[in-house]
Amino acid sequence: MTVISAVPGHAAGVVAVRGIPTRVVPAFDLAGVLNAQVTLAPRLLGAARRLVDELRPQVLHATSVHFQGSIAAALVARFRRLPLVTTGHVASVSRLPPLTRAAATAYEQTVGRLILQSSRRVIAVSEAVAAHLRHLGAPTGRICVVGNGVDHRRFTPGTRDPERRHVVFVGRLIHNKGPGDALAAFAALGRPDSQLTFVGDGPMRAELDRAVARLGLADTVRFTGHLDDVSPILASADVLIRPSLTEGQSLAILEAMAAGVCVLATDIPANRELVDDGKSGLLAPVGDARQLAARLDSLLTDGRLRDRLAAQGRQRALQHSWDVCARETGQVLLDAAGDR
Repeated sequence: MTVISAVPGHAAGVVAVRGIPTRVVPAFDLAGVLNAQVTLAPRLLGAARRLVDELRPQVLHATSVHFQGSIAAALVARFRRLPLVTTGHVASVSRLPPLTRAAATAYEQTVGRLILQSSRRVIAVSEAVAAHLRHLGAPTGRICVVGNGVDHRRFTPGTRDPERRHVVFVGRLIHNKGPGDALAAFAALGRPDSQLTFVGDGPMRAELDRAVARLGLADTVRFTGHLDDVSPILASADVLIRPSLTEGQSLAILEAMAAGVCVLATDIPANRELVDDGKSGLLAPVGDARQLAARLDSLLTDGRLRDRLAAQGRQRALQHSWDVCARETGQVLLDAAGDR
């Protein structure tokens, strides 16, 4: 297997990522301009065609409907008459801000449909994603649901500070992930005995820095930037806050659950598949800062509630493993290759 990836800030070349040969194509990060996770790699299509001609694969796998690499994969699959498998990671975009929603909808109704029509099989990471893919025209018979996995050797419960509550946000600092709502909820509580840690980077970092200074929270809010391994942070956390507007199946939620961290997330379909409200975590209405803050306060105040929800969440996460994900994904790829 060989991977081709468009990476902002990197020169063209071949690197090994966890032992897998990866062809890197330079790209531009447009997230700060478009308020969404978007990159542009002008040389990607040519690089993909050359790689396919060199390796002569039996099947192509595009890992998202929404990335430029998937457009290249769909076009190369048509040019070379190869079976394509596409994995969908995004459910309904109806909760996004108007301009972002309009752009995402226009893309999905045109380019997204082309990618799905070019795909022999379509993998959805959750039932919510499968429903969205059907809405976009993917035939039900081509869709397979394969959930994300968790590395249970890395993500295990750790030791928490009994004197200080630790809230963690893990994800890109973009509007869709809700970092501004997480900060607003934490600020509303006014709890000097608690700390909020943002793990990740993105175009909202400067805006969040200014908000922290304005609110006088420099002593209780910190930013780590991007971390390759978030397991040590989660091992020390009491609560993961995830107020996203849309999800496919959140790795941050699954990894937090596996680490014994209580999850507070927004009440959207993909999150409901992982978090049973009041049993394995708490859910708050999208965009309701008051309710988000109230639920966070209850988790920080009531240790028994927090521990009970975290324990049930961990049992839920144990149902997800990368071994199962790899096996089921491999079977879909084999099936697609065998249909030639």
